[in-house]
Amino acid sequence: MDGDNGLICAYVLDGEGGGAPLDWEGMANWKPGQGALWVHLDHAADDARQWIRETSGLDQAVGSILLAKETRPRSLDLTLGFLVLLRGVNLNPGQSPEDMVSVRIWVEPNRIITLRHRKLMAIEDLEALIQAGEGPRDAPGLFAMLASLLADRMEPALLDLEREISRIENDLAGDRRWSLHHPGDRPRLGELQRDAIAIRRYLAPQHKALAAFDESGFSYVNDVQRMSLRETEDRITRYEEDLTEQIERAAVLHDQITNDLGERMNRTMYMLSLIAAIFLPLGFITELFGTNLLGAPGTGHPSGFAILIAAEAALVVIVVLIFRWLRWL
Repeated sequence: MDGDNGLICAYVLDGEGGGAPLDWEGMANWKPGQGALWVHLDHAADDARQWIRETSGLDQAVGSILLAKETRPRSLDLTLGFLVLLRGVNLNPGQSPEDMVSVRIWVEPNRIITLRHRKLMAIEDLEALIQAGEGPRDAPGLFAMLASLLADRMEPALLDLEREISRIENDLAGDRRWSLHHPGDRPRLGELQRDAIAIRRYLAPQHKALAAFDESGFSYVNDVQRMSLRETEDRITRYEEDLTEQIERAAVLHDQITNDLGERMNRTMYMLSLIAAIFLPLGFITELFGTNLLGAPGTGHPSGFAILIAAEAALVVIVVLIFRWLRWL
């Protein structure tokens, strides 16, 4: 359905897994006895904002939260329904998965209203299931299914992040000069760590929001739906634990890379210092005998140059022996 006017899609559920699409007029004429109503809107569109404020029948405070510019995952258990704010990974082309998309949800016994601005693949999955007759049968069931689909869409992005960190870890373990052969992977590791932190930031409140709905005293939420929500909660908890592990792995890898680079730099500077120390006396002798003054020792001797070279070679040997005795070599 065209979302230019703010209405992305709307369905009246038939109670068997399917549903009939509705337009604005169909939504205005909907009665609870026809089946549960699902309305999905673009909260940035003027028509959608007007419908929420003036036609939906929602409390003004609820409407203000649904239309807020910025949200964080949370939930509010109200007398007439349940307000839930969730996030889904951003799978739009050219976008970063960690730039998560907000979805605002209002659940009543016979109606569920969802709002988003950027496209969310989980919503498209849900719409496809309804069109295939394999969707939810009522409003709480639609919420439970949407929460599960959001978790489904999250898993591949987390697996890609884990695989990328594992690749860098394996490359580092197999190549001690990794930082020289893969210069682009070091900043990439930092990006992966930031991505994991950004996603994990929303998972804990999302888990709490779902748990609050599961624990609500609404009689219209059946045991199967509560079980589905608990399964989704467990998955999100596992995702959060996995992300924490990946963040820690990335931190360990970063420390290892930093230590390896520091060790290599120290070793290089140490060798350069030793070379400079060995040749320092030779430079002194060369400058001394190269002074353009009459009466310099050996200037008139036919073997003076050979004697100077032999003396410098002997000096190098003596310096090296001293360094070995001091255990600097």
